[in-house]
Amino acid sequence: MSAPGEREDELERAVTGADRELEAALSSLAPSRNTSLDPIATAFEAGRRQSRAVLRVWQGASVVSGALAAAVMIVSGVPMREAHPVNHAAGAAPVAVVASNPPSFERPSDQSVLRLQQVVLERGVEALPQARALNVQQLNVRGVF
Repeated sequence: MSAPGEREDELERAVTGADRELEAALSSLAPSRNTSLDPIATAFEAGRRQSRAVLRVWQGASVVSGALAAAVMIVSGVPMREAHPVNHAAGAAPVAVVASNPPSFERPSDQSVLRLQQVVLERGVEALPQARALNVQQLNVRGVF
């Protein structure tokens, strides 16, 4: 192994005149303290750009999901029907409505919130049915341990 002093001498010999001139020029440079960058404004701008990128991701995902939903509806053949008969001779444009199964108008159960609310409004709180108590076994501490 060579000694540290020998290595420094070897490096000094390898340095050319152009290298020494560059070294002198670089050592004379000093960092400028007068910068026109405002650290608060720079941080704000960086955050704004980051949030814009995230917003674009969400906007793109929304467009893709909407297009996918439209494609599924078109491919699946969801039946379309006219909402109201339209007189096409009068120049009115037809209106199409997506139709699924007809709505069910079954009477809600007597224990549904809607029915209980109607009972209270019509006949008062006293007309509410008796609450059914649950059969819960009593907890015995001796049985637990």
